Amino acid sequence: MDASSFAPFNTVRAYGLEGFLTGDCVRPPAMVVDAKDPQVFIENPDFLYWTRMDQFLVSWLIGSIYEAMLGHVIRCTFASEIWSTLHELLTESGFYYLEASTKLLNLFTLGFQLQWALTQTLQDSNLLKALTLNFYKNEFLNFAQ
Repeated sequence: MDASSFAPFNTVRAYGLEGFLTGDCVRPPAMVVDAKDPQVFIENPDFLYWTRMDQFLVSWLIGSIYEAMLGHVIRCTFASEIWSTLHELLTESGFYYLEASTKLLNLFTLGFQLQWALTQTLQDSNLLKALTLNFYKNEFLNFAQ
């Protein structure tokens, strides 16, 4: 089981947008020198395209995230920031058994039960955190098999 087995990631990959999530697709400069007149700067069409695609992914991610998790990503400006923030939240919680993108896509697929559990456990005692996290981790692993 890997990220390629999930329809949302396949769609992102089919359109060549995975670099926007991973940060490999770097934002180009907003302005470039005009080829006709080197003294003039014009809007960079690559920047306009990059902005449109990135904001499309931001919208998709925000719309896919369980409400309880929005507080963690609401200040993120770019798709790669949202993706890496969610990755950090998961790895800090001890879920090292799948690669980051697979974990995130599994959360989207599972209806965000795991995200809810992580948010709730941060508000409860350490014992309850460990029990709840362990329960959902086992449920998640059973689903992944």
